Amino acid sequence: MGCMDGKVAIVTGGGRGIGREECLLLAREGARVVVNDFGGALDGCGGECGPADEVVAAIREAGGEAAASHEDVTGFEAARKIIDCALENFGRLDALINNAGILRDRTVYNMTEEEFDSVIAVHLKGHFSCTRWAAAHWRAESKAGRGSPRHIVNTTSAAGLIGNRGQTNYGAAKAGIANMTLIWAQELERIGVTVNAIAPIARTRITEATFGAMEVEEGEFDAMDPANIAPLAVFLASDLAGETSGQVFGLHGGALERYEPWTSVACIEQDERWSLEALERTVPQLVLGRVEEPKETGETEEANQQQSPPRRAPGPDKAMIGREAEGATLNLEAEPAKEFARAVGETDPLYLDAEAARAAGYDNVLVPPTYPIAFMAESMNADLFFDLGLDMPSIVHGGQEFEYFRPLVAGQKLRLKARIADIWGKEGRSGALDFVVMEATAHDEKDEPVYTSRITLISKRREEGPEEHDGEEVA
Repeated sequence: MGCMDGKVAIVTGGGRGIGREECLLLAREGARVVVNDFGGALDGCGGECGPADEVVAAIREAGGEAAASHEDVTGFEAARKIIDCALENFGRLDALINNAGILRDRTVYNMTEEEFDSVIAVHLKGHFSCTRWAAAHWRAESKAGRGSPRHIVNTTSAAGLIGNRGQTNYGAAKAGIANMTLIWAQELERIGVTVNAIAPIARTRITEATFGAMEVEEGEFDAMDPANIAPLAVFLASDLAGETSGQVFGLHGGALERYEPWTSVACIEQDERWSLEALERTVPQLVLGRVEEPKETGETEEANQQQSPPRRAPGPDKAMIGREAEGATLNLEAEPAKEFARAVGETDPLYLDAEAARAAGYDNVLVPPTYPIAFMAESMNADLFFDLGLDMPSIVHGGQEFEYFRPLVAGQKLRLKARIADIWGKEGRSGALDFVVMEATAHDEKDEPVYTSRITLISKRREEGPEEHDGEEVA
């Protein structure tokens, strides 16, 4: 007996990565599954039936029941067809896991309107549209007296909960998804629908574009395996979760967290309108959190020690800012570049036809500006990375951006020069976070810069035990 026996579930973005693992576990737990996947590239371009069909075939081969949906979640009516696919094939719907997503990272001063709109459309509107039609169906069922526990599981990200440089569009969408989770939990409670969200950290096309494959030694626990996320998603999509609703969970390997929504953490109040001078004095106090009343003079040293915050491990050394190192050499070959261009839906002949490129004054076909994403692992110089003292389990999020000085042309041999661009820390309710920006500038044979990639890593600082002093513990 599985926890999803007799149930029907939809997973958007179910053809790859985390979504695929969620579909497979749902089926193993007895659910009949609608695998929705548009089959687009990492940036959302293109579309193919293969990913969804392959997962459906795997489920059926294992003895389960599944149906494929190839609709694009960005379309409002297309989202309705996704819900209808479950009803037409299996006669009911019990759970919806919203997982579909794309990535188009860029700093705000370089981001185009289309790059912003496309990411918002897939993540934020896609979550809304599918949930809207599922909720309407469940409301009608409830009014007809056919109510039963139903569940929605959304997919958010630390980029939306904490923020991350270079991800205005993605972070805004993921923050919106977290807030929609809270609102929908309130709105749908009375018809028996729970709504929760997961901020997963796992190996997907998006993370591999940033960090590379991140393989582990054989026999070691793979904290980045997307299959690690599936049990929490299936738990929240099943009746095992009970009345758990309106919650946002973080999951990375074996680390399960609960996030809280925006909360007032400090307050200074006065009985009159604030003046500019008073704000100049007071705002720094709020930001630094120094708003407590002065302590009574009679307090003992022991009491003061008990109130001291837990000691944390030191973050990356800011003295490393500006440190440089030689990186890898990249050979931009024409055929792989053209294959990449076709995969992301590029139609400009300058990227596909060498003759057209030469007629335009280039030595060979142009290479799509997103192509260096494939070399993100090479961009992060290993020596610099390890000198920072970071390890992969401590990294909760990452993003990348590019700045181009001239077009990429097939046939170029580029040499990367890496450097630590910036390091800073930030205190959060769940602990201290460290932000590290690593830059890698690609130089051609004439040592002229072609592009600079910037990778921002967000690392959760570890807490250490009490410091030992003269054989005794000091808090």
